[in-house]
Amino acid sequence: MAKCLCADRQGQPGEPNWFPERAEDAAEAVAVCVRCPSRLACAQTALRLPSGLRWGVWAGHLLPDEFAELQSWVHSCLTSDGCGKVPS
Repeated sequence: MAKCLCADRQGQPGEPNWFPERAEDAAEAVAVCVRCPSRLACAQTALRLPSGLRWGVWAGHLLPDEFAELQSWVHSCLTSDGCGKVPS
């Protein structure tokens, strides 16, 4: 598996907020995620998390609010050529 881009940024000055309180504070983390080569694996990991741990930005989606969108994105990736799409 390719290295996650978020792993390169953790603990660095100016690190994106991976666990924002508000959706408007997630933009920088989402921007990192949509370029990540490990995005699908990240999304699949997020879908396997217990519901109480589904929080923060995962694969470009802010959980728990965008959990259904994340499920749909993964399904699209696995059944078509939808992985390149930026989350809405």
